[in-house]
Amino acid sequence: MARKQIVILGGGTGGTMTANRLRRRFDEDEAEIHVVDRDDWHVYQPGLLFVPFGLASVDEIVRPRQRQLRNGIVFHESEVDAVWIERDEVLLDNRIVLPYDVLVVATGSRLQPEETEGLTGPGWNERAFTFYTPPGAAALHAQLERFDGGKLVINLIDMPIKCPVAPLEFAFLADWYFRERGIRDRVELIYSTPLDGAFTKPVASEHLAGLLAEKHIELVTEFNAGEVDALLGEDAGQVPCRDRLRERTVERRRVDELGARPDAALSEMPVGEEGELERGNRTLDRHVDDVDDHPAAIET
Repeated sequence: MARKQIVILGGGTGGTMTANRLRRRFDEDEAEIHVVDRDDWHVYQPGLLFVPFGLASVDEIVRPRQRQLRNGIVFHESEVDAVWIERDEVLLDNRIVLPYDVLVVATGSRLQPEETEGLTGPGWNERAFTFYTPPGAAALHAQLERFDGGKLVINLIDMPIKCPVAPLEFAFLADWYFRERGIRDRVELIYSTPLDGAFTKPVASEHLAGLLAEKHIELVTEFNAGEVDALLGEDAGQVPCRDRLRERTVERRRVDELGARPDAALSEMPVGEEGELERGNRTLDRHVDDVDDHPAAIET
């Protein structure tokens, strides 16, 4: 029997676990396994939550991808240029062609903070942050160490997000962190979400919503961020919003942007007319409501 060719696109948690399990299942003379990813740094993403509070460092949660793969798995550090479905081949940026009998797509998601007006402009990673990336988490840690009071907003920009419970965990960790530093009474914590409750599941929201109140964390629901001005005034920034019922502006000293929209799978390889997955940008479909002529009247 000819040796099967298995190609896995993506070396994150899903791709790594799939490759390792297949390697245990099939001997090397039964299957050749290839893993492709654009970089060689495997991030233990749950650990990013703890970096801003000094409970973990980036160095502790990032390792070379090859170290996470079992022996007998070939790793390719490269972008994917195209997937030729009709020919059962993958073309890499370095012009290597990988034929396959089985193709596994485990490309994960990509944060898109640039879709929120002003978010990645002046003040990005200085007053407005995301902890969903190692650089963002490290920059937020440095800023929180210097933070001695004011307003901190944990803002879900949009849904879906990676790990819906992570922003809530961040809010509770922030409460603990400032209490440990003895400055909790000087910090106003605000948790804003486009949902009608803090928790994504109705049952959980009904029974657990009081946890935020117990920690004196203000909950702002149905808040649809329109734009971010991280440099408004000497000390404060703003996240303007207009929802269906009211206008509201939340002033703050620091804003953590926690919920950028992920790409669809194979976002950089849309299907062409002849079955070829060519490179290009694509995002998940979204519905945009009609809004009035207002500089912050944007809903996504």
